[in-house]
Amino acid sequence: MTSAADQIIGLYRRHAHNWAEDRGNRLFEHLWLDRFLALQPVGAAIFDIGCGSGQPIGRYLIDKGCAIAGVDSSPELIDLCEQDFPDQDWHVADMRSLALAAASTGFWPGTAFFTFAQTTSAVCSRFSKSMRRHWPP
Repeated sequence: MTSAADQIIGLYRRHAHNWAEDRGNRLFEHLWLDRFLALQPVGAAIFDIGCGSGQPIGRYLIDKGCAIAGVDSSPELIDLCEQDFPDQDWHVADMRSLALAAASTGFWPGTAFFTFAQTTSAVCSRFSKSMRRHWPP
């Protein structure tokens, strides 16, 4: 029997285009991103773990002058990133087994964090409820 964790990549692959369409370009994380960017040097190199389609977070960071290296387990989502942002650095990889050797000034796990917080365990669910009390920052 396979666990839900073993099935997550297939889920993202099957629903990549629906997820990207539903997510759209609505940026509700801008306050978090602005706080994050305030800690980065101008022109920061950001490693976006769980970058999805690159929308809207990748676009926001790029528009702020950052260089992005993004990782997602869905080749379908990475294809969308490459179509929209061909000058950035996109990779298909499972965030659960990354060997981080890239020279980046910042690591943004926002998409990965919020995805896990909303979809995995009761512990994350409780944590997510706690985070909503502090949203926006």
